Amino acid sequence: MTNIQFPLKKVVFLSLIGATTGLGLIGVAQAFETPEARDLTLPCTKDKAVNYLKNSEDTKLASAKLSVDSTLSPTYTLATASSKSTQIKAQSKKKLSHTFDGQPGTYTFKVSAKGGGDLRLEINGKRIVHRPISNSQYTNLTIKTRPLQKGDKIGVSFVKGQALILNYLMLVPDAVSEGSVPWLRTEGRWLVNEKGQKVKLRGVSLCNYHQKYGGYAKRISEVTARQNGWYANVVRLPAYPGAIKRHGLENFVETYLDPAIEKCVEKGIYCIIDYHPVDRDWDAPNNKNHIIAREFWKHTAPKYQNISNVMYEVYNEPCRPRERSLQEWLKWRRLAQPWVDLIRARAPNNIVIVGSPACSSNPVHANTHPFQGNNLVYTYHAYPTQRTLRMMEKHIGAYKGERIPLFLTEFGWQPNGHHVHGGTTSGWGQTLKQFLEKRPYINWTAWAYSPTCGPSMLDKNWHLKGGEHMGQAIKGWIAEENK
Repeated sequence: MTNIQFPLKKVVFLSLIGATTGLGLIGVAQAFETPEARDLTLPCTKDKAVNYLKNSEDTKLASAKLSVDSTLSPTYTLATASSKSTQIKAQSKKKLSHTFDGQPGTYTFKVSAKGGGDLRLEINGKRIVHRPISNSQYTNLTIKTRPLQKGDKIGVSFVKGQALILNYLMLVPDAVSEGSVPWLRTEGRWLVNEKGQKVKLRGVSLCNYHQKYGGYAKRISEVTARQNGWYANVVRLPAYPGAIKRHGLENFVETYLDPAIEKCVEKGIYCIIDYHPVDRDWDAPNNKNHIIAREFWKHTAPKYQNISNVMYEVYNEPCRPRERSLQEWLKWRRLAQPWVDLIRARAPNNIVIVGSPACSSNPVHANTHPFQGNNLVYTYHAYPTQRTLRMMEKHIGAYKGERIPLFLTEFGWQPNGHHVHGGTTSGWGQTLKQFLEKRPYINWTAWAYSPTCGPSMLDKNWHLKGGEHMGQAIKGWIAEENK
């Protein structure tokens, strides 16, 4: 029998929908054995999805499952099968059970239900949670399990209530615990692997984290699809302070970063977790971005410390004041050094990327006054406002030794863009390419593989822009170096 698989995760099943009456749970967790099973994507609300299952002429409730696809929210994937499919039936009047046969490990239950009453989850007859469920709106629960082994019995029951709509119940594996690529370290201006071989990382920065845009994981699959001419070996994953505040820190990391990290491990590429304020008052006292930065790195740095694919970018762009003086650099270093120390204490091996004042466009002073710590890389953001090759070389310290390892985590252009981004492939794009070809040790991610974040590589239909736009050019640059 084939397991029910959650679309984004490697091992997720028990996707259920049903209702209880006084006679017990009528419902639905379905395992499919036949090649006739088909998937339909239904962009709809939870209630409409439920009603579709109940009313569809070609779908019987007893031979269907409803699962949340976290790459397309709010989209639900409805799978149907022939009558040969096997229904997991309740073993008692008020219990639905399933024998776990996935990969052993620690999982998280994700439950969404409504109807009034108490929902009980148990493993091998031992209750792990007993929670009240709202009658008027969906109650969403997230519950950690003890490590599961094959053969464990998972039970779901509903007590003290008259009816239950169980929108979904999923078992989601915890984030991957180890990486799939060699650990990196700095050696002079280069990143090198465990064998001391020089590494060149070329890729894109993503932008649209939310599931309604497909999520980061879907875009990672696109930019690593060699059959389509994509050869990115690194992606940048922005974590926006506003999104962290809106969704909650733990929920943001679990919902949006975990699947992206898992996809990078699966694809064998590196990724940068980028705490992404664009801070116009970075030196202001009681700056809320500073508070979120500390909490974000306290939580996130240790979470991925054993995953060799992961690098950390401390603070995207401290912009104003825009002074490029040594005095401003030292002020920035005093502010940001504790964040670097916090990350390094919790993640001793991951590369840490550090920005600079003037929107991370002036790392020159790191050549003579670096941050303290090992395996530190300095970021540089380049846009057409830095008009000439000589200007870019001045900003990185090309005339003062140019000793620091650099990562160009943002650059881009678009015709008729605003004063920062306005440029063309044949104009500023070629100037930048000349700059990078002289410095193969500078790693880079282009901003942004997105239709909404400018300068954008994609049009509104998520197709690459060509001509004087940057999309096709960046794809070609990556292929030239990574193919």
